[in-house]
Amino acid sequence: MSKQGVPRRIFRWWYSLLRRSGIVRLLWRPEIETISLATDAGSVVRLVSGGKTVGKWCEERKILVLKKPWDLVIRVRDGELQL
Repeated sequence: MSKQGVPRRIFRWWYSLLRRSGIVRLLWRPEIETISLATDAGSVVRLVSGGKTVGKWCEERKILVLKKPWDLVIRVRDGELQL
């Protein structure tokens, strides 16, 4: 394994641990605005914070796409979006 691979693996492990634990959700509560859009493919909810789109939620397909580090704060549980 290369020297560059070790720090990357450690960082991924810590990031994954933070995401699973939910600690960041308790400490960081950013203001997130939801904007619902109706498209031909179905309803899409855009998640906006600070004037920038940080994620998209497709309600029919139950697909959530987030930018990092927003995946530490926003999650889907039982098919429902949790901010």
